[in-house]
Amino acid sequence: MRIIAYSHRLDYTGAPLILFRLMRHLRARHEIVVLLPRHGDVGALRQDYEAAGIECVAYIDARKYDVLVANTLMSFDVVKKAQGQLPILWWIHEPAGGVEWLTTGRVDAKAFGVPDAVVFPTRWQYETLYRPYVGGRRHAIVPYGIGIDPHVGPPPANRDPADLHLLQLGIVAARKGVDVTLRALKRLANPRIKLTLMGSCIFQPNFVAQVTATIAGHSVLNQTVEVTGEQPPAVAQSHMAHCDALLFPTRDDLITLTILEALLHRRCVLSSDFGPIPETVMHDQTGLLSPVGDDAALAANIDRIFHDRGLIKRLGDAGRAIYDHKHTFTAHAQGMEAEIAAVARR
Repeated sequence: MRIIAYSHRLDYTGAPLILFRLMRHLRARHEIVVLLPRHGDVGALRQDYEAAGIECVAYIDARKYDVLVANTLMSFDVVKKAQGQLPILWWIHEPAGGVEWLTTGRVDAKAFGVPDAVVFPTRWQYETLYRPYVGGRRHAIVPYGIGIDPHVGPPPANRDPADLHLLQLGIVAARKGVDVTLRALKRLANPRIKLTLMGSCIFQPNFVAQVTATIAGHSVLNQTVEVTGEQPPAVAQSHMAHCDALLFPTRDDLITLTILEALLHRRCVLSSDFGPIPETVMHDQTGLLSPVGDDAALAANIDRIFHDRGLIKRLGDAGRAIYDHKHTFTAHAQGMEAEIAAVARR
């Protein structure tokens, strides 16, 4: 197949990375080009695409290609522009926030009338959020896989094994529950619990300013919380592989790359119970859950693993088992390739 891939961003965030890893895999059998974002900064992933031998272009002749894979709701304008020129598969990653974009007009809901098929990573997302928009159009559920090398480098320097090392990986934004994490850590005020906040700080600058002020103004947090900003995937993977637990107190997410990366590396996951997450992170079985926004419950879960390091290992091993059962990259890539082929020109 001759595939055009498009994403409105090419940075080291979830949906752009998912697309990149899939296209890098498919390049072995198919011709692929990436259409560069129409608005704003291109992002660091462009160099990753080019290093993988995938050309990135500003313009294309759609007639020369068999299918367009449009990534995220925010590619709606490209979906509409490509109507009638070639088959289109629209890959929707957004959770509940995407419905707000549709209802407020930030994303044109009429774009759902254009693609030949729509793909979602979870059935919950389709059934609960997007079914009215999809209507009778062809759709499929293809769970995520992450497509990374599980072998990573040594742990960050100067780590005391007596400390509990936590990682919260993702954009620093209210949706991700960073404020919930900080309230939980303030409740505990334990100088042996260390947190790395890693992810882009550009999306909600006022919120980021509140986060940094909260950390700076607390006598324990200012010694135990590090905000690193966005890091290359290899750095993020090293931190993930060597932390004790991932914190994911989200207010609106799916079973994201971050969770899957933690499961792959046998890391204990402490998540909110939002949406489809409990399908994979099951409380006391493959992780620990707390109600959305409940910092007291999150604090209790953190304190529990601080005092029971054996629980960390048990939950990490069980998480890896469910990853192997439900979320391998092989199954993900085969599922996506089949859906792309189903709509491509013959």
